[in-house]
Order: sequence, then C-alpha cells, then structure tokens
Amino acid sequence: MKNIKPLLLLFLFTISLSFLSCNKKDEEPEVKDLVIFEDDFSTSTWDCFDEEIVVACVQDGYLFIEHKNEDLNYFYSFYYYYDFQSDYIIETAVESIETSEDFQYGIMFLLKNRYNHYYMYLKGDQFHIGYVYNYNHHSIAELTYSEHIKTDGSANNIKLRKDGYHWDFYINEEKVYEYEVTNEIGDEFGYFFIGRGKVGIDYFKVSKLK
Repeated sequence: MKNIKPLLLLFLFTISLSFLSCNKKDEEPEVKDLVIFEDDFSTSTWDCFDEEIVVACVQDGYLFIEHKNEDLNYFYSFYYYYDFQSDYIIETAVESIETSEDFQYGIMFLLKNRYNHYYMYLKGDQFHIGYVYNYNHHSIAELTYSEHIKTDGSANNIKLRKDGYHWDFYINEEKVYEYEVTNEIGDEFGYFFIGRGKVGIDYFKVSKLK
C-alpha cells in the first residue's frame, strides 16, 4: 500500500506530459505573407531632383517629396511588375511634414499612366478612392471622414489587400472600405499630390498572400 501513491503520481505526471506533447504537435507554425518587394529608402537608388514644381530626395531612411504648386497635381511613379492574377498586399507609410489646407496625398495602383489608374488619397481626416480610365474620373468612395487617420503629422499607414477581384482598403490597420476591382489597368505603383505640401515616405512593401 505504501507504493500506490508514488505510482499514481507518476502515472498522472506521464499523462500530463503526453497531453502537452500532443498539443505541441497539433499546433501549426504561423505562415506569414511572403514579402516579394520592399524598400525602406535606406539607399538613394530612387530618382532625386529639384525642379520648379517638385523636389524629391532620399535621406535618413525616407523618400521626401515636396510639391510646391497649389494649383497643379503631381505624381511620382515607379515600375514594379507583379502577376496581378495573384493575391497580394500593397503597404506604405506616409508622414505629413508641411501641408497646406487643401493638400492631398496618396497612392496610385494598377497604374498605366496619369490618365489610367486607381488611387486612394488622404486629405486631412478624410479619404477618397477612385480611378481614372481613358481621361474620365470615376469615384468609388467619395471624400469620407475616418477617425483612423492621423492628423498630427505622424505617419499614416495605407494598405491595400487584393483577394481575387476583392480589394480591402486599410488606414493604420483599420479597414475603411472594400470594393470589387474588375478592370486592372496597369502594373505600376506611384504616389500623387494635389496642392502645396511635403511628405516623407517611410517604406513601400508588396507581399504575396499566404
């Protein structure tokens, strides 16, 4: 009778270890989205220039773009080919440094040229989503207030998530809109600006969905 209690404890301890071992085997490792393109602007491989309307330079881990004209718009585009039949996430962070009251900035995607592209831009605490096709402007989401937009000058994270033809639009990790995009116009990305202002772009990243 003296050996029953130790044997019982050993039996229970063995069962506990077996249960923990089974749980560990059942846990699947987290699968992260595959980053296929990323730039944190730590090097100056981007186009830098100082013109009458706009100044662009890479410095201190940012791509700085200053738009000097209040009446004209400007877009800074770059080519990055990706199979748009696949699903992916486009993500960037833009910090407002100097802005006028009517300054607007944002990202262009599925870009062919200034007359054919989709866009999402921020203006103060509002966002707007739309596209230009053969010179004609089409609004997807009219200028809409969002409590998730930072207006204190700190960076706003803009993220677009494509799953099939379905697109989700995020500001600072909060989904603000969704839309079915069936007309894939081009295969470039870019930034655009309306009004006078200066921004610092912290990073740009494209990830393939897991």
